[in-house]
Amino acid sequence: TRTISAQEGEFTPVPGQQKVLLKLINGTSDEPDFNNPNNFYKLNFKTSFMTLDMARKAGKIEKKPKGMSLKELDQKTKELKKLGVDTKPLIAEYHRKVSWALSPLIFILLGFPVAVITHRRAKTANLLLAVMFAAPYYLVSIGCQALASQGIARPDIVMWLPNIIGGIIVFILNYKLCAS
Repeated sequence: TRTISAQEGEFTPVPGQQKVLLKLINGTSDEPDFNNPNNFYKLNFKTSFMTLDMARKAGKIEKKPKGMSLKELDQKTKELKKLGVDTKPLIAEYHRKVSWALSPLIFILLGFPVAVITHRRAKTANLLLAVMFAAPYYLVSIGCQALASQGIARPDIVMWLPNIIGGIIVFILNYKLCAS
C-alpha cells in the first residue's frame, strides 16, 4: 500500500469523462519494498498528478448504526441475529434513539417547577438549573450506552434509565409544587 500525503491539493474535473485530475503539491509518497516489506521507499515531490477514475463502481457502503433509521436498525438486528452475531450495540442504538426522542418531554415537565422555584425572572438561575439537569442526563445516557454496547446490562432496559431517573425527579418536583 502506498501512502501519499501533501500540504496542498487541487481537484480538477476532466471534461467529457468521469475522471478527476488530482494535483498534489509539496508532499511525500511512502511505498513498501516488495522484496522486504519492512523497508519503505520515500519520495519527496514538489508537484505530483494523479487521475482518479470516478466511473468505477464502488462497493456498497454500509451505514453506521448512528446513521440508520429505526426501521434499518430493526432489519439489521434481525439479519445479524440469524447469523449468530451479537446485536447488543444495535439494540442499544435503537433504544437510545427512541429514549432521546422522548427526553424533551421530561425537560419540558422539568421547566414548570424550575420556573416557579426561580420566580421566572432569574434567567441565570434558570440556565444554571437547566445545565445542572442536562449535563448529568447526558453523562448517564453515555454511561448507559457503554454498558449496553459492552453487554454488561440489557440494552432494552438500561437505555431508558436516564428517562426513568429524570421522570422520577420531575414527578417529585411537580408533586412538591402542587402540594405546597
